[in-house]
Amino acid sequence: MVWFTIQREANTDIAVIHNVRVEAITADGWRVKEVVPPRVSIEVRGDREAVTAITSDHFLARIEMGSLTAAGETDMTLTETSIASPTNIRVLKVEPARVRVRIEQMRQP
Repeated sequence: MVWFTIQREANTDIAVIHNVRVEAITADGWRVKEVVPPRVSIEVRGDREAVTAITSDHFLARIEMGSLTAAGETDMTLTETSIASPTNIRVLKVEPARVRVRIEQMRQP
């Protein structure tokens, strides 16, 4: 189920999009075991037509784990630039801004 709220301004709308999937990307040889929470809400702004047509499927919250190679849990921060979004939509806020990612080393066959 997708929920969102729209606030109108002159020729632009601000909406809150819920249920945006969080994806963590790890270094080779590592895998994501869990992301908590697995979905976030975002506040976006864009022209009225674009904002009313979008859903959570148009966005993806990406966390680059970089060269982190220690098994266990790590708190990561999501910012507006962490969100992949349509080019005509600006992300204003991510909530919650922190997620916990648990990674583990992949087993060699």
